Amino acid sequence: MESPGARALLRLLLRVAILLSLLPVYGADVYSLVYKGCANHSFPGGAVAPTVAALSSTLSLQSTSAKFYKTSSSSSSSSTSVFGLFQCRGDLSGSDCSACVSRAMSSWSDVCGASVAARVQLTGCLALYEISGFPQVSGTQMLFKTCGTGGGGGTDFEMRRDTAFAQLGDYVGVSNGGF
Repeated sequence: MESPGARALLRLLLRVAILLSLLPVYGADVYSLVYKGCANHSFPGGAVAPTVAALSSTLSLQSTSAKFYKTSSSSSSSSTSVFGLFQCRGDLSGSDCSACVSRAMSSWSDVCGASVAARVQLTGCLALYEISGFPQVSGTQMLFKTCGTGGGGGTDFEMRRDTAFAQLGDYVGVSNGGF
């Protein structure tokens, strides 16, 4: 027979375990590449316009105090206007959001070169820019994408998928009239 003290301790441990399981995972990698999208056109001469640098500066400043921000930037020396935005996950602190946005923006040139439009989504945030007036394409038309590594289903995804389909086939085969 258990003592009342042991039961109370067991209940307390169970409550603590439940509370800990509800807490978000802190320290998780928010910088893993999820998606990148690049335009097929590049800035003339292959150099990213100064307006993108000005836009990056504005977005970076705003990312310390906001989870979402969009703006446009233009240069007095050219008629080029650039639209940009960032969005962070709601559970990120201001400093984590800022660090994630900075990392995403610094990877624009790494992943897209001097493209006139770039979209980089990391685990913790999304940052994008595009030249205003850049011809938009249908949301269903895929131009170019690269996703992060891994298939998303784990290492034994194919085995689990095949097992599920086999079990479904067995069930349909024995039921009366199929579905």
